[in-house]
Amino acid sequence: MANARKYAGSPYVKLDHLRGKPPLRERIAFVAEETGNFGERLVVTFESGKRLSLNATSVGNLMSDIDADYDNWTGHDVEIYAGEVGFQGTKKDAVLVRMIDGDTPPSTPPTADPDDKIPF
Repeated sequence: MANARKYAGSPYVKLDHLRGKPPLRERIAFVAEETGNFGERLVVTFESGKRLSLNATSVGNLMSDIDADYDNWTGHDVEIYAGEVGFQGTKKDAVLVRMIDGDTPPSTPPTADPDDKIPF
């Protein structure tokens, strides 16, 4: 099977993609723990296919806005924006994430009772 991924560039959102531009709006598809250049991190994959390795500030924002259980972040709409974080006593530019105001949690389908009668 031919695969065009190597020609597509990195799926990761980078600071240069956001500088001087409005925030990206994305919906979280899933979150996974991954080990990379900076140790163990949470990596968010958005429905668009874009990915973002979260810094501690963004993890804190999502924990505060949604829940500490990152499995519950799926389906939420977020903004990805250029901001600053404190790092080793100085301010550093960073990619940050926050929930969009007014976002409603994804609905959970009702569970069916296996003993329910089916009306005919």
